[in-house]
Amino acid sequence: MAVRVDFKWNIPVLDRVVIAPMIRRKTDAVLKRAIELCPVGKGPTSGNMRNSLYAQFTLDPPRGFVMCPDPAYIFVAGGTRPHPIDPVNGQFLVFPKDGVTWFATHVEHPGTKANPFLIKAAKEVIGSGIPA
Repeated sequence: MAVRVDFKWNIPVLDRVVIAPMIRRKTDAVLKRAIELCPVGKGPTSGNMRNSLYAQFTLDPPRGFVMCPDPAYIFVAGGTRPHPIDPVNGQFLVFPKDGVTWFATHVEHPGTKANPFLIKAAKEVIGSGIPA
């Protein structure tokens, strides 16, 4: 006598029971690592980018997202070319340096090196299968 077993994968249940918790853990780990890698500048807006990071998770289909809504992220992630900075609402630029307040009518910013810390965090947590 033969015994036959038929089965069918219940993908929605598999998604909720196995895949969703794994994706949620990975999403939370990416957020934690992104917070660690996020640069913190100096001045009154320091920490704004780090504080704006958040994770979002959807169940149908199971997906995780880590986002940075700070408008400055595009300049941090992509870097900037050297550029001039001129005063907008006044006659001078004012900035502290070495305990002294400096005034300038024009500054040549040297640019910044790209720091795509969200991609770095995802690659470290999930692996190198993420396209740059």
